[in-house]
Amino acid sequence: MSIDYTDHLEILHRTLNTHKREIRVVALHSSREHDDPVVCDLHTKSLNAKVEFEALSYVWGDQQHTTAIQVNGFLFQAAKNLEEALRRLRHPERQRILWIDAICIDQTDNEERTQQVGLMGEIYSQAQQVLVWLGHHDGASRQAIAFIEAAALDAKAHWKFDMSPHLPHQVLDTLHTSATASLLQRPWFTRVWTVQECVLASSLTFLIGDSSISGDTLWSFEQNYRWHVNTCGCIDYTIDFSLVSSMSATSNMAELRNEGARNRMCFSRMLRLFQSRQCSDARDRVYGLLGMATGKWRDVLVPNYERSAGEVFEEYFVECVKRTGELKELSYVFHNSDSEEVPRLPSWVPTWSPPENSEEDAWFQVRELFLPLYNAGIGLELSFIRPEPGVAIIKGILLDVIESVAPAPILDSPNLDTSIYIEWYDLAESAVLQHDRYGSSDTEAVFHRIICNSRMEQNTAEGKLESLRFSGSDFLPVFQKWFDIVKEELNGKGEASADIDARLDREGIMYHTTVIGSTIGRGFCVSKTGYLGLATKHARKGDVLMVLGGARVPHVLRPTSMFDGAGRMIYKFVGDAYVEGVMDGEAIGDIDVSSDQLEDFVLM
Repeated sequence: MSIDYTDHLEILHRTLNTHKREIRVVALHSSREHDDPVVCDLHTKSLNAKVEFEALSYVWGDQQHTTAIQVNGFLFQAAKNLEEALRRLRHPERQRILWIDAICIDQTDNEERTQQVGLMGEIYSQAQQVLVWLGHHDGASRQAIAFIEAAALDAKAHWKFDMSPHLPHQVLDTLHTSATASLLQRPWFTRVWTVQECVLASSLTFLIGDSSISGDTLWSFEQNYRWHVNTCGCIDYTIDFSLVSSMSATSNMAELRNEGARNRMCFSRMLRLFQSRQCSDARDRVYGLLGMATGKWRDVLVPNYERSAGEVFEEYFVECVKRTGELKELSYVFHNSDSEEVPRLPSWVPTWSPPENSEEDAWFQVRELFLPLYNAGIGLELSFIRPEPGVAIIKGILLDVIESVAPAPILDSPNLDTSIYIEWYDLAESAVLQHDRYGSSDTEAVFHRIICNSRMEQNTAEGKLESLRFSGSDFLPVFQKWFDIVKEELNGKGEASADIDARLDREGIMYHTTVIGSTIGRGFCVSKTGYLGLATKHARKGDVLMVLGGARVPHVLRPTSMFDGAGRMIYKFVGDAYVEGVMDGEAIGDIDVSSDQLEDFVLM
């Protein structure tokens, strides 16, 4: 007879020896009958010794929907999805040794939870294999498996019938591509914790009902897909747009399975790549990826579930500044909504919460790759002080006050209302005529540099994209042709036609795409003395443009009516900006960085 373990918690989860780096593993009993009760035992092992086990990666699901299993003779209320996974994994003749977070960690003990989360990177990397439970078959999952296996098998097979060689006719249809998109949108691909569980695995097997896909097969599928996207362009978006959009779930994980890629990537970039994923505890947006942190990012934070999410995020920001000497994390602040996950967060600290608009965010993630191309604060050393939690004091120079801001373009996938660029151009032309900020430069040249200042370029040989900057009048003739079409496409209602792509040649489409990437989520701003640029769409008249020490790009701050104890105005951080004529340190000029021209800006 089994007893409900909740009254005997100290027996089921005896205290672990942290010095020995102890973990618990589950011995899943064998059974030949699917309907037999799930029975398992817990054993304590040390990671300091060789431990043979497999690790389970799955989605917890609804914790109110549970089923009783037996653990050490006690009843354990397991989430239904976990119970189904255990039935699938159960061997008919021998026990199976598994690491399963919900059973192996005492989830009610914050101290143990903190310590074990710190070991999870090692747990998943040391496991003999990681078993990913995606759930049962649905009506189309077998077609998805067939498509993935076919596309993984032949790297040269194109995804269009009019190119040779191409994928087999049997799988190259909307039935199979839609099924694949559906499979890649299952909950496992949307959760934070599953990222490092997958990335760190030495061997990986995906389980769908009674079927399986090896990790090698899925990564070959992703690699072949990405190569065709970046080289021959044979991926037919009309086959199934949902498949194209869902591939990012595997692409980002596939990239990070390469240890070299993890070593090159800053941890904040990892947080951004998986920011749209879900977790039940906001702190896990950082803690859930710590196992992938390498180099100077290793041990950037020690998990501590006694701290609030706001404290965790602020501590992470401060640690980033210490380790890099830069303020790059300011570009990850998006004030698109009040965060329900992390209330009362300082305006200068990123929430790492899911974006309000996923389509806009996809463009933001590309734009972030351009940050290293700029150096607005060159020669201006970082001075960052946090006198108390929630307050930051940063030295910098005030460029100017924003006089006007034109609205940001609205992305209505897959089209963009380009009429807003005509309004922007008129605003730029008026400012250029009124001020002498840009000397003899004509409006076209200035406007072109603002809306199309950097681009992604294909490296065809490697099938990769590289970020590059435009300079001078690069592509000015392309701008002129593009802008002529934008004006011609404006219909009588004052809205741009959705058919602009049909009138652009290949170079024009590239330019149009680059403009979208540069301008989405940004308004066109003009300062009182004639600075022109792009600022976060939340900027408004009266906000100030400034260059802060340790920052590669200018930023927008909003004055408040409050002052600190030293009589300094307190600002709210609004977002980053592109300001023409400032991005390469021109505003710093001959300023003596120790002079009174540098101000202390107090942010809350």
